[in-house]
Amino acid sequence: MTNRCYLTTTNINDIHPSSFEEGFEPRKQLLATDEEAVPLLWLAMFRSEDIAEKVITGDDNEDFCYGSPLCTVEKALRQLDDALPKLQAILGAHNDIAGYVALFREAIANAGHTYVTIEYDEIENLYPDDRTTDMIELALLGWDQPDGIHYKVEPQSWSRPSLENIQQAIAEGKIQMPDFAAAIQGDGDKDSDEFALDFSEVEGEEVRMDGFELNSHGEVLMELTQIKLDEGAKLPPARMYLDELDYSERDQWNFTRMLGCGVHGSMGYGREVPWEKEDADFGYEIEMITGRGDDE
Repeated sequence: MTNRCYLTTTNINDIHPSSFEEGFEPRKQLLATDEEAVPLLWLAMFRSEDIAEKVITGDDNEDFCYGSPLCTVEKALRQLDDALPKLQAILGAHNDIAGYVALFREAIANAGHTYVTIEYDEIENLYPDDRTTDMIELALLGWDQPDGIHYKVEPQSWSRPSLENIQQAIAEGKIQMPDFAAAIQGDGDKDSDEFALDFSEVEGEEVRMDGFELNSHGEVLMELTQIKLDEGAKLPPARMYLDELDYSERDQWNFTRMLGCGVHGSMGYGREVPWEKEDADFGYEIEMITGRGDDE
């Protein structure tokens, strides 16, 4: 029930391939995912000129405009390389940014498709009133025009279903669980009606967000990615999982906010990525929700 963003690839010059591309194959085209944030190196591949739009007409004949970063893999790799000095300046030279970039670059270079894009529609409600889109556009603009960035958000409150209420609605049969296994194997479309979740019967809870003010490109990136680095703190090594290193919860948090998760770190979403291995300790236990209301 967590809202995710997706790093996907396609041979079609169009955004949201997982929703609109016929024959989309998650096992091949879904490179990585993240929850409630956009990983930093994903953002480093794109510039403001790469934001593409797509207009979709809904069942009520209303037009909806989707916008997402999209560019060729070749261009994404070039822009990722260009961003390295700025990443080091933002995160500190004492961090092994080059190690992260090298592993991420390998995943993109071996994507096997012409284009790469970020699908972030599921996390648009992290900030109300399209502010998630505003900040993504500002984050991409800042790679080329970092000076004069200023973004202020007043305190906000809005309603959305909590995880507890969603789980309760599933147990009571108010939400019909789709066959996610089929979607992961490529037999379905994660955004098609077959796999959509209807939250209309779920009671909402008030969400409050403190206001904040961002005064630099680095601050915009840290807000969007949710990387948590105190002054002088270090990121965990880029080979944290590969070399089976000890790590803290904060280390794992920041590691994921840099790269996202592949199929092993996300418990089944997407494909294998160079920064993970199947038998690594990802620190989670799988808890099945049956939706049958079984007593614990």
